[in-house]
Amino acid sequence: MTLDWAKRMRLMIVGGIGALVFLLVAGVAIAIFYKVPTCTDQKQNQDEEGIDCGGSCLRICTVQVASPVVLFARPLSVSGRTDVIAYVQNPNKNAQAKNAPYSIELYGADAALITRVSGTVDIPAGETVPLFVRAVTKGSVVARAFVTVPRDTIVWNKMEAKYVMPEVRDASLSEGNGPRLSAVLANNSFDPLLEVRAVGVVFDAEGNVLAASETLVPALKAQSSTPITFTWNEPFTSPSARFEVVPVIRLP
Repeated sequence: MTLDWAKRMRLMIVGGIGALVFLLVAGVAIAIFYKVPTCTDQKQNQDEEGIDCGGSCLRICTVQVASPVVLFARPLSVSGRTDVIAYVQNPNKNAQAKNAPYSIELYGADAALITRVSGTVDIPAGETVPLFVRAVTKGSVVARAFVTVPRDTIVWNKMEAKYVMPEVRDASLSEGNGPRLSAVLANNSFDPLLEVRAVGVVFDAEGNVLAASETLVPALKAQSSTPITFTWNEPFTSPSARFEVVPVIRLP
């Protein structure tokens, strides 16, 4: 039995209303329950190669990055305290780490642990960073220092833009009862640099560190330069053979 025209119209209207209600409910449900994939949702989605890393994410998966290398770590006895100087090399040309955790362990001549301290360091892509920590301990005779930067605790990110590194000019060293290392830091860019640190390191003929120190330049204006100086109250234990002044910047 065929339906008349009025019944067909009622069915069409009811069906249309039902379809609109369904679409409305589905849209509301999607808006409430569906979450757009992001690089911070603790899930591996989008084009990610791990959980919230790789692909289009800024963060790089740990397995894709080489571990940082501690080239050396030396304890330095200065006026009853022990400073530590270490060089941390980042072999990754396009991966950088902000606030990478590190730990320092100091041992006595009997191999007993004296102290353990921790901190963070910024590691720019492809750079070797001097890590200088003042007064790690006081009153103890330290024989060896170990610095570790655990790979699994580092958050590696892609280098989005090339950072500006100050230029070191006119470095010179004068020795004696009060050694003095002087240099000039120059900012050749058109942007100011803030909280620029510089580490001065002096080596003997065998490559051993004789002394190290650090200074901070709160602000280095664009297209400007400033003199910096490192001094020590005691003469070096042996003649120096070379020295380095290495600028250290904060990653954005």
